[in-house]
Amino acid sequence: METYTTLTAEALCQVVRDKLEMGDVGGALHAIEELTTLSDKDPVQNTSIITLKSRYAQIQQRKISGGLTIEQELNLNSQLTDSILLFLTTVNLKERVISDQERVISDLAETQKAVKLNEETLKGNERKINEIDENLDKLTEKLTLALNVEVAKERITKLGECWEAMYIFENRLFRIVKEFIEKLLEEKVKEPDLKEKLSALGFNRGLDDMYTLLDHKDVKLALNKEGLAEDQHAALLSQLEEAFEAYYDADLVLEKNKFWLGFDIYEEARRYHNCYPKFLKQYREKDYAACFTCLKNQKEAKGSIENSIKRIQDNVF
Repeated sequence: METYTTLTAEALCQVVRDKLEMGDVGGALHAIEELTTLSDKDPVQNTSIITLKSRYAQIQQRKISGGLTIEQELNLNSQLTDSILLFLTTVNLKERVISDQERVISDLAETQKAVKLNEETLKGNERKINEIDENLDKLTEKLTLALNVEVAKERITKLGECWEAMYIFENRLFRIVKEFIEKLLEEKVKEPDLKEKLSALGFNRGLDDMYTLLDHKDVKLALNKEGLAEDQHAALLSQLEEAFEAYYDADLVLEKNKFWLGFDIYEEARRYHNCYPKFLKQYREKDYAACFTCLKNQKEAKGSIENSIKRIQDNVF
């Protein structure tokens, strides 16, 4: 017949306490079941154990289903721990006298069991640490990606602000350019081909339409050989100077968002935008051909900016 000592019971009680300190409530309940084999058969204690195990199972089930916050879980486990410690004080242990040899064997068995429990605990902690490291790496990766996406979105917003401000100015300028060419060519504007190109610039007001118009043979000839009457020149100059208020507004928007544009896009945008003051200077000097020659790099710069914006949008969307 197997015999026990109070030392065996005390060791099991310590195992229960150790398990609770490590937060292993399930392990503590298992040790309590072993402990009660040393006590007198007591229906009340058996009922208490069943109740404790049931409470633990409910906590685990709610945890798995996601129905508990971390704070709630800690609070319930703390209450259950207090109940287990209180239960230990009610156990009526058997005291039996055994031989020294049996005591040594019993102590050795308890030591081996404790070592095994510590090894299992260590392995369990290592697994938890590895899981935490893996989850931390995944979280860091997700946070980095989310941050990059938010930065890219903000860049697109700022690019849009800059582009909108420049387009407002261009819209006003291209209307004046259209009027300038109409006054420069006078009757020749009635030619179908030229009239169509002027109409395109009037509706779209884009660089492509302007370059197509400036490439027309009659326009090239007029820019190099003909001029405007003094009153026409002065009237258009007044319109240009008024339109350039929008240019300076766009210039401020560009500078304000320099950080978000980044060096490459800012340099291209600046090269593109800086063509216009040269246009105004040449017009003041009545060098009409030079007005449009100074824009030769503008189309290339615009294409570079739009390609950069598209790359950013592709990375976000």
